Amino acid sequence: MTRNKTILLSLFVGLCAALSAMAVEQGSTITPARIPVESDSTESGQSRNENVALARQLVSRGAYISAADLLENEYANKNHSLAVINLLLTCYMELKAYNKAEVLLKRQIRDLPDVFMYYTKLLELYLMTGEDAEIGPMLDTINAHFPIHEDYLKVQLRLLIEFGRTDQALSIIENARRELKKDKLFSLEAASIFEIQRDYGRAVREYCRLSDGDSLTVLTAERGLSALIRYPGAAPDVISALTDILAGAPNSVFANKMLLEAYSHNQQYADAFAICVALDSLTDAKGTEVFNYIRRCRERKLHQQVIDASEYIESQDFDKGLISQYKFFYAEALVGTGRYQEALTNFNEIEKNYTHLRDKAEALLGIANVFRYFLHELDSARYYYTEITSRFKQGVPYIRSILELANLHVAEGDLAQARQSYETLAAMQLNQDILEYVSYMLAMIHFYEKDFASAELGFRKLIEDYPRGYYVNDALMHSLIIGENALGAASALEDFADAEYFEERLMPDSVENRLMRIREMDYSAVFGLASYRLAEFYVQKGDTSSALTLIAEMEDKYTEDYYFPYCLKLKGDIYAADEKMRNDAVTVYTELLERYGMYPFIGEVRDSLQRLDGYHPPGQS
Repeated sequence: MTRNKTILLSLFVGLCAALSAMAVEQGSTITPARIPVESDSTESGQSRNENVALARQLVSRGAYISAADLLENEYANKNHSLAVINLLLTCYMELKAYNKAEVLLKRQIRDLPDVFMYYTKLLELYLMTGEDAEIGPMLDTINAHFPIHEDYLKVQLRLLIEFGRTDQALSIIENARRELKKDKLFSLEAASIFEIQRDYGRAVREYCRLSDGDSLTVLTAERGLSALIRYPGAAPDVISALTDILAGAPNSVFANKMLLEAYSHNQQYADAFAICVALDSLTDAKGTEVFNYIRRCRERKLHQQVIDASEYIESQDFDKGLISQYKFFYAEALVGTGRYQEALTNFNEIEKNYTHLRDKAEALLGIANVFRYFLHELDSARYYYTEITSRFKQGVPYIRSILELANLHVAEGDLAQARQSYETLAAMQLNQDILEYVSYMLAMIHFYEKDFASAELGFRKLIEDYPRGYYVNDALMHSLIIGENALGAASALEDFADAEYFEERLMPDSVENRLMRIREMDYSAVFGLASYRLAEFYVQKGDTSSALTLIAEMEDKYTEDYYFPYCLKLKGDIYAADEKMRNDAVTVYTELLERYGMYPFIGEVRDSLQRLDGYHPPGQS
């Protein structure tokens, strides 16, 4: 596993400092004989420094043969400095002159028998070249010459693990634990070995050994175990091991926290919530653990889990002051599951009972948005947006309400009033994100009005003013379709403008009608985009069958269209949402990665594929 190398490298950041400290502590045990170095003020010293500098330049340029010749001369002239040795070893390894490297290291060990570094470099050489017969004796030589000490053993373990000698590494760990009487010694290294061997249960036990260590150790163990939980196929074994551990130590906070994470990752939400409640009680968190669980579920859009956990908090009598935000998450989740009236009730309770003005404003904004976007009651939405702008003269809800009031003019078909509202906003001192949106909507109004020349000018200005903005891709798309269709497919372009306008006005039948009309025309540059939008429209209606039929037509006839990969991604998304089609989703996403790696959605595809690769139904490995 690639991540094991990262873990192992982090374990040795302080190794050099530790070895230096041991040299002071143990005296001549590891202190190397001092190498006489001539003064840099002498001609000989200057020459040596110049040669080493030249050799370093040659190495940096890849001229290893020339560098090796120069360094061998230095070494023959008694220049045995560490710089010469390291550079010469680098040359030998790059040139695959392993015999020369071995001779050099053995000579250094002979001349400086107390320098630990040369022993480990020779061990690394044997591991790299697969000299199995030499590895065991080399380990014996090291352990015979140097005391059994954690820092010495760490270096050996790092090398053995890096080169896949996990059994020998485990043997060293077991012996060290026995000799030093530390049963938790090298638990991180042992865990990484068991992960390599896919023995995830034993890896979990090694991480759990560290649960009562200092805060840094516990944090490191948590990170390691969290990464293991997310490794494809590992979650069921992790759950089994943690369950066994908790059977013997039910009050282990560490094991409970990690089991909660494992259950959540493996989509065993009922089990996860049960552990969450137990953990909250065990730590006397007074709802904090449950609130954190709600927040994690909200981030993953797990609406029902947010609702269940929020209702548990509602049923408890502990002080909810510090976790009052849960009420907002609860209302949002109710919206997400279509329980709009219940959501409105909760937002109203927040507005009535919460004392902070910010909370009241956000609750009113929540109410307004439910009426605007879900119940489509525009008059009610306007009432609440106006209420916010009159009661609260600053803050996010205030700005959002001003924007939404302008958007309502578009939704109601009053483009002249909408333009006036957006122009007023453009003159205000607002942040760049909002100003970009305003600029985008002003250009879109021209587009809706079929004033395509002014619209294209507006889109190009947005791209120039906000080159890294959120709406740049949309602006670029509209600019391109105007340029490609304004002359050769004017009717298709006008229908597409109507379709987007009707979509903004929440007129789905008219949207479908205009997109279908484009598909009935001769092929144009907007055909693929209209097909993709129509497929999206069907998915939003829940008609995935019609969406897949349309995508199949694109696959059959229009694979060269720029928007065909978008249709293909939509197909993958449809499959990914179906438990029985997840393998087909993986196939689609893999094709997208291989063939359309430069498309802007590719990051989403990669994330979706990673989630699918790590998905395992409860109880399956």
